[in-house]
Amino acid sequence: MVKYVDAIKRAIGNTDRTVHLLDAAVQGIANQSALFNEKLSQIVQGLANQSGVSNHKFDQVIEGLRNQTQVLNERLATVIANQQAQIELQRRQVEAMEKIATISRGEK
Repeated sequence: MVKYVDAIKRAIGNTDRTVHLLDAAVQGIANQSALFNEKLSQIVQGLANQSGVSNHKFDQVIEGLRNQTQVLNERLATVIANQQAQIELQRRQVEAMEKIATISRGEK
């Protein structure tokens, strides 16, 4: 009977140690989870910061492209106006030459 009592005492002692070890394991897992969550939060924040910087850079590029497009449109409008003026000048020159030719042939 003493053997049974000793065996029960050992079993209870082993159970207490097992519970203690399980508590320690649970606490360790909780600590790791907290650290993991903190690292994930830092990663998410870093990605959000990078996204903000990228968006700002893209906005700058878009604004630069708009400015270049406006300058090119203005230059193109100037070229078109100059060509139209040149065409009008050439038309007038042709008319003047036709008048001269008419006059030189004696026609009116």
